[in-house]
Amino acid sequence: MLAVMDTVNPNFYPVPLPAPVQVSPGHHHFGEPLTDGFVTRDDFVFLYKCSSEAMHTRNPYREGDPTINIKYTVQEWVARFQTLLSWHCATLLNGDRWMVNIPGEGKVHVYPATPTA
Repeated sequence: MLAVMDTVNPNFYPVPLPAPVQVSPGHHHFGEPLTDGFVTRDDFVFLYKCSSEAMHTRNPYREGDPTINIKYTVQEWVARFQTLLSWHCATLLNGDRWMVNIPGEGKVHVYPATPTA
């Protein structure tokens, strides 16, 4: 699924960011992208495969342990998705970048991104 998305927009996957710091009225700065604690592309592929395995009926004659290892608890997966999406940079097909804030409650906020020199 991600490979197909990459053919349309190779930069579609959100880039998780720390919360911004106001540097002047109306101007905020984001630090370096987060490096852990969120759903990476590899995690997404792993979870997609696990979900697919859980949704399909297991062959009753298949040997081995029927347990599906999902790597994290459900609560940890939720927290990792929240970290990925809380503050992130989204790059559109035309190259425009937007800073997106998805709070735990309330409306989603989207802001145009202007790179600093």
